[in-house]
Amino acid sequence: RCAQATYSKAAKAELSGAYDNAYRLYINAAQSFLHLSRQGDAEKDKWTSNARKCVERAEKIKAFISKAKASDDAAAGADMSLTPVDIDYFSPCAHRSTEIMAIMPHLFILDEQSFILQRGARVNGLVFPSWDDSPPTEGGHVASSTLYEDSDGQPRLSEEQLKASPVWRRAAGPAASINQERSRLLPQDILQQIVTDCSVCASISVCLEHTNRFGSNVCQTAVAHVLFNQQLLKQCFHAAPSSGATKGRHDLKLFFNGAWRRVRFFDLSGAVIDNTLPYHHRSGALLCMSTTPYIIDDCDGTQRSGPVLWPSFLEKGASALFNYMKLMGGYDFPGSNSTIDIHALTGWIPEHIEIKRSASPGFEPERTWGRISDGFFSGRCILTLGTGPTEYAYWQGSELLGSHSYAVIDVREDGDSRSLVVLDSWTPSEDEAGSKSKTLEIPWMDVLEVFDGIYVSWDPSMWENQLNFHGMWKRRGEDDQGRQLQVQYNARSTLTSCGDMGDEPDEIWILLTRHLYKTNQTSEYISAKVDIEDVLASQTSSSIDLDRVAVKGTYTNSTHVLVRTRIPTTQRSGALSIFVSYDGPSSEIGYSVTAYSHRTISWGKSAVKGSFILKNSGGNCTYPSYMTNPQYHLRVHSSKRSQNEKSNVMLSMHTSKDIPINVTVVWSQGERVMELTQTEVVMNSGAYSYGSARVNKELLAGDYTVILSAFEPRYLGSFSLKVDAYNRIDLRPIEQEGAGMYSKPMRGAW
Repeated sequence: RCAQATYSKAAKAELSGAYDNAYRLYINAAQSFLHLSRQGDAEKDKWTSNARKCVERAEKIKAFISKAKASDDAAAGADMSLTPVDIDYFSPCAHRSTEIMAIMPHLFILDEQSFILQRGARVNGLVFPSWDDSPPTEGGHVASSTLYEDSDGQPRLSEEQLKASPVWRRAAGPAASINQERSRLLPQDILQQIVTDCSVCASISVCLEHTNRFGSNVCQTAVAHVLFNQQLLKQCFHAAPSSGATKGRHDLKLFFNGAWRRVRFFDLSGAVIDNTLPYHHRSGALLCMSTTPYIIDDCDGTQRSGPVLWPSFLEKGASALFNYMKLMGGYDFPGSNSTIDIHALTGWIPEHIEIKRSASPGFEPERTWGRISDGFFSGRCILTLGTGPTEYAYWQGSELLGSHSYAVIDVREDGDSRSLVVLDSWTPSEDEAGSKSKTLEIPWMDVLEVFDGIYVSWDPSMWENQLNFHGMWKRRGEDDQGRQLQVQYNARSTLTSCGDMGDEPDEIWILLTRHLYKTNQTSEYISAKVDIEDVLASQTSSSIDLDRVAVKGTYTNSTHVLVRTRIPTTQRSGALSIFVSYDGPSSEIGYSVTAYSHRTISWGKSAVKGSFILKNSGGNCTYPSYMTNPQYHLRVHSSKRSQNEKSNVMLSMHTSKDIPINVTVVWSQGERVMELTQTEVVMNSGAYSYGSARVNKELLAGDYTVILSAFEPRYLGSFSLKVDAYNRIDLRPIEQEGAGMYSKPMRGAW
């Protein structure tokens, strides 16, 4: 009846012109019919035939949409796009030939994750394709001596730059060449001008410091660190195919929106392509990032004095590795979180450690110092500091700007003395343009008082295992934009370079990244909530303090959220429940989830999905409509060792952060519960809680009914339910009373 009902809904949606919904329902109906056909009953051929009919309708919708898109007479008001259907990506057979794909071989060519990565290629109206895609060629033959001009135009200037009446001019002379040979560029040589991109300048500075400190060894690692100037350029800029106008052009490799992407840039040969920069219309001073004057070695062996311009070119297009201005829409953007830049430059893991807002037990100064000092000296991390939103901050008479990013170029510890060497690249006036950036050695305890945050970027190669998933938050009606995932982990296979941690807890890192389509959008917030599910995997795991190891989700407008979860080494296996959510104006927005671990990890199976709608949102048990709430038949199978042995069962429910929910399990024979009796309640999640509810208890083998409810019938939205148990379980929805039957309301009066 469920499969037939889904087919009927699909037909109605198709007749009403809701082709995207009809397409999805036809696919779901086909899957349901195929499931019925595998049960081996006498109607197997009937179910297979019905599945084929569903697929044929879906194929016709797909062909109609493709034809409508190609023509100019598409029906007004009709939805002329199809959302790819969800697939179980975590199944080992997800990409193999299956029955459903044998019947409909063309429907899953564009799976959801590929669709999300392709959609992430368009930012601010510009296209940045995947690096693995064939690079585009430009029509027409242009001689290699022709100066290349970016067809996208020059980046948008900031208000401060516009006040100086800037002019775009091509840099001339040896300083204009990207391939200029010279001694190492020091972090102190980077100068920030009137552009408020302090995070870009800080990123360049810490990258140069890492280069000078660790030398060329870093280029031998799997994930490239920042290299010497020439090695850096050769590592990050790649020659485009020499055909037509692309001859002499080099492209930039950038990690953004879940994939390495190709950004068209300029020539790195002797003739620089599109080497225009903004200058002051009178003084001729650069109105972008610059460097202190240096002796430059020409190719003919002569030496000339002048600034090194490759940081200026790279700020315009790449900020040393990252085509930041072009990607972010121009020079007019605020910058304080350098981990966002460094993540795009290198793919390193961004971590934001809040200081002043971390009055909670989550911030540990001693542990934090140990982590960043060990990481800095071993080359596994680079870091910057950020001030708060005040206009100015002061330390021992030195003025620090508010909402500003400061590079850390050294970490010093001598006995009880701990300090960070902080670099300030800001040049407030033209008089100071020729001076080097100033450095301040600030004691660790003063750092905690003056700055608001520590921004750390970690080398991902320090982890043995890594998982990636790309999804999309979708808002359909009142549905919440949330997604539940699970990471299963086992014991560590080998000892890593981090050493034997002994009794110290191991960690699994979960990184959530929100995809950007318009970089000037600031009202978008994301959250990642990670909890340990399998807390009873060993006899000693009962001592785990869940309040410390389970990080509670909070919303942030940053593009990255990193959650570090501690797993005691005594717990050999288990699972993490991950709930990622979005709050903002977009109806659809992509995201990526990456898991890092020294343990063997894999994605768990996805949760059961459903929705509270007008017909099934019955409210709490005091409402007469309580029986209409979504209910599921839970069967717990007996253990092979004993029929009377109990099995630990955990149920986790997630929904919108604005919906108070509850999970109740009652004794039953698997039928729908019409009236709740306290004596029949086996376990309950307690008071109604917003966004998530969880209940955990040992149950005997048998049949139970799971009731999901919102506090009042007026709460509507999607939800997900996940059940974990040590013994085998079955879970299926219980149909509403009268499901599949026709209804006809009658009205009258007494």
